[in-house]
Amino acid sequence: MKPLYTLFLVFWLTQGWAQEQRTIRIHFKSEEFGLDQEDRRILDALSKQLNTRNYYELSINGHTDHDASNAYNKALSGQRANMVKNYLIENGIPAERLRVNWQGETKPLVSNAREQGKQKNRRVDIVVTEYQLKSISDLVEQTTPASIQVYTVDSRKANIVTAQEGTRFKIPENAFCFEDGTLYTGIVELEVKEILSTLAAIQHNASTVSDGKPLESGGMFSFEARAEGKRLELRPGKNVDVEMPSSYLKSGMTLFTPVKNTNGVTEWKNTGQEFAIRPSSAVQLPTYRLDSKYLRSLMVIVDSNKEKHTEINWTYKFPKAPLPPAIGVKPKPYNPPVRRALFSRLENIFLPEWIKENRYQAELSRRNKLYQSKLDRYNRNVENYQRLIAKYKADSAAFEERELEKFRTWLAQKELEVEKRIKPYHAKNLNFALEYFATNSEKDGLTAPTPLALFKHLSNIKRRDSEWIHRLTVAYQSIQKLENKSLTQVMNKCKGQLSFILFTEPNREDFEWFENPLAMDLLDREPKLLTMFSNAEIEIRKKRIEAGFASNEDIEKVYGISIGKTGLYNCDKFSNIPPTQMAGFRMETKGSTQVYFKVPGINSLIYAYCNGAVAYCSLPKNMDITMIIMSIHPEMGPTFEKKTIKLSQNLNYSYQPKPILLAELKKELASL
Repeated sequence: MKPLYTLFLVFWLTQGWAQEQRTIRIHFKSEEFGLDQEDRRILDALSKQLNTRNYYELSINGHTDHDASNAYNKALSGQRANMVKNYLIENGIPAERLRVNWQGETKPLVSNAREQGKQKNRRVDIVVTEYQLKSISDLVEQTTPASIQVYTVDSRKANIVTAQEGTRFKIPENAFCFEDGTLYTGIVELEVKEILSTLAAIQHNASTVSDGKPLESGGMFSFEARAEGKRLELRPGKNVDVEMPSSYLKSGMTLFTPVKNTNGVTEWKNTGQEFAIRPSSAVQLPTYRLDSKYLRSLMVIVDSNKEKHTEINWTYKFPKAPLPPAIGVKPKPYNPPVRRALFSRLENIFLPEWIKENRYQAELSRRNKLYQSKLDRYNRNVENYQRLIAKYKADSAAFEERELEKFRTWLAQKELEVEKRIKPYHAKNLNFALEYFATNSEKDGLTAPTPLALFKHLSNIKRRDSEWIHRLTVAYQSIQKLENKSLTQVMNKCKGQLSFILFTEPNREDFEWFENPLAMDLLDREPKLLTMFSNAEIEIRKKRIEAGFASNEDIEKVYGISIGKTGLYNCDKFSNIPPTQMAGFRMETKGSTQVYFKVPGINSLIYAYCNGAVAYCSLPKNMDITMIIMSIHPEMGPTFEKKTIKLSQNLNYSYQPKPILLAELKKELASL
């Protein structure tokens, strides 16, 4: 019988755009993946409803209970998910709006200990997300919302605010006033935006174009202030000094302020105020040198033949644990039979009463004897149960002690295997760090302000060195956590699979930076090495202070400017590309559309002008340009295309829209 709660709905609204999400559950019988009449009714109603909606996406996730093996349940959950997917497609739901996953038994709703729980877990979850997308701005905001940073400062004091990507604002004391000129002294809320990447420019709807001409951009920033719910301005003579990091340092950059074009896109007007620039190539840092001969004497011998990425078998098999004895169920006395039911219709009419009475008494006697026999058997089981339960406890304790000892012995063996495989890599990284210091001491000298920290960093096992080492170490660390657990806890960690333990490969994002034990041991054994690093740090800090570089911030690669008003600013200059080296771009559009052009050669982002039917702009010739097209198609919903183009003449581009799920669009935009 199916549960009554087949349909489960969740709704919410997110900021700025309307989004409705709900979850529909389809339940299945054990080991089955077919849809019954009730399932089809629910899916028919869903399809009918969605076919009237603007834009939606469906995530279909298949699940099972924990009966049978992992592999069987994984396949069964996939069959259930695909059965639902195929039925929805047959009912007119576009396949490109569906995402299908299956997890087998790994994500139960409730415990599988009882049949009711298993019934709830045999399911397919259909997560329906409906969006109200009216413009490309809605689409960008939905997938990759812009980052707006908020800081609070005391306006009565001088403040330095450093934003997330390194932009610094040096604010003098008593710098703010209300729009009517009244001085404000108190807590100020600063709103900062850093637009230092292509994605950030798209998020903030900001191009690098002025009067139709492309600009070379060093980056953009926004600086706004509020207090008591009102906008604040900078007081006359209270300029804010801004230092903005940039990977595109060019001389002649000036300050541009924003203007909106007819499409609502931010373009720029030149103020003529120049940015100061301090490129790192102009900075001559002081150096120090170490004893290279001594450093090389500390190197260890590496057996390169052992540097092989051989995997370790992490499978451990448990025998079956003793089972508890069963006492059985105490029998119940039989109900007396219905007298008339013992005879046929004719017998009830024609047989004498004494014959019927004898037969009735005989049946009563038979049933009582049968009940007494079962009761005697049950009583014997009760008498044996205490003996059996004592034996079960003794067997379980022996099993726990024996198998736990075997498991911990296995753990110790795995630790030796891990150490044996990783040790050559520790030696190689230690030698690399020592050689780095020795070589640079013999050449131009070292500039690092903390040589000991740099030595540890260079000798550590890093992600770039070998993912295999990380995978090996993370796997061992995962099972090492079970070392002090009871056998029951170890088995429960395996999610009920008592026959084996499998540890999967960790995600790349979960990798840690592991300390090199050989390097740590060397520092403990060689006080001379520690003293050398300590003396070098004292020497380099003294030299840096004398040279005017007290901190790393003093040698940053930055643009510098002084602003007298709050607002949005751009660090730009007009490109020197002549008009003869520009080509026209034209594309017919349908629905809300935006076309962006990333021009790496001049670090520029150019927006096409869109009038609802045509997108057009001018682009540099003979340059690799990344074209990005986003639209909200009336029939397909969101569409996306990214490709590299190079123009030698005017281009009339024919856009073939391809639908894209918002999760995939988020990945594409994040890659920018």
